[in-house]
Amino acid sequence: MSVLERATTQFRERLGGELRVLLVPEWPDSEGKPTEVYYKPSLNLRQQQEILSLNSRDKAAEAIAMTMILRALDVDGKPLFRKIELSEIMRGVDPDIVARIVTEMNNDDLSDEDLGKN
Repeated sequence: MSVLERATTQFRERLGGELRVLLVPEWPDSEGKPTEVYYKPSLNLRQQQEILSLNSRDKAAEAIAMTMILRALDVDGKPLFRKIELSEIMRGVDPDIVARIVTEMNNDDLSDEDLGKN
């Protein structure tokens, strides 16, 4: 098995594991329960490039919103948001909540990397 095959196998296994979840109490469902936002532990390089491209064009807020769009999933692993909804998210969704969601997702990623070093 080549190094590339080992690398892609490792990444598939990482992404194929259990979805992680965070609660968003500010967005209660019809029963008053917090919305559950699921996500995978990482993004692939193509998705990261899309976010970095926005950042490099001084569109940091759009990059944060795009991160949420790309990462937020339902319990079945289906996207909660679509890229076409970026403008509506930018105009109509509380930026503090979006930033908190993205920060929690990203902090979770860093924790995994730190754990791997120990």
